[in-house]
Amino acid sequence: YLNRLSDALFVWARVVNDREGVREEAPEY
Repeated sequence: YLNRLSDALFVWARVVNDREGVREEAPEY
């Protein structure tokens, strides 16, 4: 369960980065 949750968070973070433009900064969760 936790593994799938972390995968969802990583995918969500990548979507946000692609939407805002990938910047080499710490991701804001």
